[in-house]
Amino acid sequence: MQNGKAEWVDHLMGRMSLAQKVGQLVTFGMNGSVATPDMLELITKHHVGGVRVSQKARLTTLATLH
Repeated sequence: MQNGKAEWVDHLMGRMSLAQKVGQLVTFGMNGSVATPDMLELITKHHVGGVRVSQKARLTTLATLH
């Protein structure tokens, strides 16, 4: 089973461009519950690998959902 996972990772990494691989190393933070056009550009154009949402934004978002 472990060998299959390694093959899957190798296959995926082999299909990614250098820009995509570098982008996956980048994270950014946001204060708020709505993604701005600049944030969407970071994700789509620069392949950002993660987004940190502030505690205040999480609480606001949760309150909105309930």
